[in-house]
Amino acid sequence: MADAGAGKIGFANEIEARRKRLAAERSEIHGEWDKLTAQETGPGGRINPAWAARRVFDACGEDAVYVNEYPFRPSFLPVTRPRSFFGTPPAGGLGWGLGAALGIKLAAPEKLVVAGVGDGSYFFNNPAVAHHIGAAYDLPVLVLVFNNERWNAVDSSTMMVYPDGYASKLNEGVPLSQLKPSPAFEKYVEASGGLGIRVEEPGELVGALERGLRAVQQEKRQAVLNILVA
Repeated sequence: MADAGAGKIGFANEIEARRKRLAAERSEIHGEWDKLTAQETGPGGRINPAWAARRVFDACGEDAVYVNEYPFRPSFLPVTRPRSFFGTPPAGGLGWGLGAALGIKLAAPEKLVVAGVGDGSYFFNNPAVAHHIGAAYDLPVLVLVFNNERWNAVDSSTMMVYPDGYASKLNEGVPLSQLKPSPAFEKYVEASGGLGIRVEEPGELVGALERGLRAVQQEKRQAVLNILVA
C-alpha cells in the first residue's frame, strides 16, 4: 500500500511538472505573437497584417464570427468560442470565403460576420457577384481585403524552393506573382450600395473599422476595407 501511495504522489508530481512546462511554453509562444501584433508596419513601411488582424479583433470582439481566407490566423485573433472561426475547408480552394460569410450571415443574421481575404483570393471570390447577393438578400458582412499586391503563396513558395534561382535575382519579384497595378477593391462593393474604404496608413485603420462596423451594424449594408499591407 505504501508503494502504491508513493506511486500516486510521483505521478501527480510528474503531471504538475508537465503542466508547468507546457504553461511556460504557451506563455513564450503567446509572447511572440504579441510582439508580432504590436508592430504597426512591416517591410516598406506598409501596414503589418498581424498588427491589423489584432486591431480587427479589438474592434469586432469575440462575439463576431470570423471567416479566414489567408490573412487571419487564430494566433492573431484570440477567439475562444465555438463556431467563431472558420478556415479553409479540406474540400475548398481559393474563392470560398465570401460565399461562406454570406451563408453564415444568412444562418445567423444576429451575428457580426467578418471575412478576411487576401487580394488574390478576393479576385477568386468573384466579388461583384458576392456583393450583389449580399445586397439582394440583406446580408451585411464586413469584408477586409489584406492587399499586398501580389500572389504571396506563389511568391513565397518559389523563393522557398529556389532561394538562389532566377526569380530571386529579379527586382520585380517572381514572374506572374505580382498584382500590380492593384485595383481599387473598395469600389466593388459601392456598385451594390455598400461602403468601400481604402486604408493606407496604420493610423487610418481604427477609424475605418469604426465606419465599417457602423455601416454593417447600424445602416445594414455591406462594407469593404481595402487594407494595403506589407
